[in-house]
Amino acid sequence: MRKPGPIILIAVGVVLTVLLYTAPISVLNETTPEVSETADVNELIDEAIEKVRGDNPMEGIMTLREIAEEHPNNPKAQFYLGLFSIQSGQYEKAAERFQKVVELDPNNVDAYRFLGDAHRSLGDTLGTRAAYEAYLELSTDDEAKGEVRAVLDQWCN
Repeated sequence: MRKPGPIILIAVGVVLTVLLYTAPISVLNETTPEVSETADVNELIDEAIEKVRGDNPMEGIMTLREIAEEHPNNPKAQFYLGLFSIQSGQYEKAAERFQKVVELDPNNVDAYRFLGDAHRSLGDTLGTRAAYEAYLELSTDDEAKGEVRAVLDQWCN
């Protein structure tokens, strides 16, 4: 299987960084609360993300990891840990995290896209195709869908 070139890896890193800093945190707050503590957990996640974005990234990551251990079924914690795993080149861990997100929240369009990115970085053609095809079914963003189709055409054929 082909390994991703450095340009692809750099591009993925840049896209993730831009998304991390520009995406509204509220996008992932749309989880269905199972208990009243879900809102409190999401507030802790938001605080941890702010630490990562600010001048204390390691503390923020550690806080997110603790939250994910205590609340393994919180898709927001898993999602952000998946993003940070991609940023640090831990693609297997990222794929595990995003797989967990799509199991918990099958309508999380972004999770399918990042799951596909993680599989692509691992050289997993089948995983890439499956995640990107799920993304294409759910996404309403025609421009992003075009980008994903182009990647599928180029990379998986």
